[in-house]
Amino acid sequence: FLDRGVMDKYLPVIREKQEMIQLMISLNSSSCEYSYETAKTCGFILSGLIPGGKDHDYIIMQRLMGREADYGRLVAVGQYERLVADMMELNQ
Repeated sequence: FLDRGVMDKYLPVIREKQEMIQLMISLNSSSCEYSYETAKTCGFILSGLIPGGKDHDYIIMQRLMGREADYGRLVAVGQYERLVADMMELNQ
């Protein structure tokens, strides 16, 4: 469960020490949608999926500290081009 109060409290501290934060949100959790939306409002972007993980399926969200994601530098080839386009659309 991801709470906005926790994010507001710890993001300034984390910002000083880390270049990136990665979250793994279980798709089986009843709070998955809430956690995703909370992370999104805190500047996290959807960066991947882990289907068939050890215990659950997960979505991966990341936040670059101190800078915005530069989608212009992202390169995808073949079957991944559509996946990247879909992920970028979800992050809008």
